Amino acid sequence: MSAGQDTEESNGQATSPVMVSAALGDHFAQALKDLARGEQTATTLEASLTRLENTLDQLLASMEEEEGEDSQVNANSKGEQDQSKGKDAE
Repeated sequence: MSAGQDTEESNGQATSPVMVSAALGDHFAQALKDLARGEQTATTLEASLTRLENTLDQLLASMEEEEGEDSQVNANSKGEQDQSKGKDAE
């Protein structure tokens, strides 16, 4: 069979190598489009995750800051209580 002759597919229809090549080209083009769309989705997702990470870092930092302030307030209150107890003992 030469390259220009028709071939039979399993469904009995004749196809030429040009038609097969065109179909493969269409599939390849669709695969490239799908790949590009997937890359764009991944880039968008990565940017969203980066924003989320930054937001979580800010929340954690603010919570740690508040916790530090609470600890300092509690230490000051305890110091004042200790001083007043010392005055009561006198």
